[in-house]
Amino acid sequence: ASRDQLAPPLIMVQQLGHYYMRDTPMQVKALTAIDIICDAILRWLAPVLSFTTEEAWRMYRPDAEPSVHLTLFPEGFDQFRDDALAQHRSRIAAYRGYL
Repeated sequence: ASRDQLAPPLIMVQQLGHYYMRDTPMQVKALTAIDIICDAILRWLAPVLSFTTEEAWRMYRPDAEPSVHLTLFPEGFDQFRDDALAQHRSRIAAYRGYL
């Protein structure tokens, strides 16, 4: 069977998505986070997994750049930086180094 035959029809995905995923603020936030993460991972892994990320990019962003290799690395993640958490994690990493 071809890949097109195995994929669920788009209308089914949309209808089930609307039924199960009501647009509550929490769900919108979750989907936004998934979108940001997926986009960044595809771009970051593109130099290593070139064919895999290329195929995933075409399915994930069909209206974007024609290739994941023509995109720029994501920017603007400074807004998510938590200095207190980074300091806490560095203390944990230093402690693990002593063990």
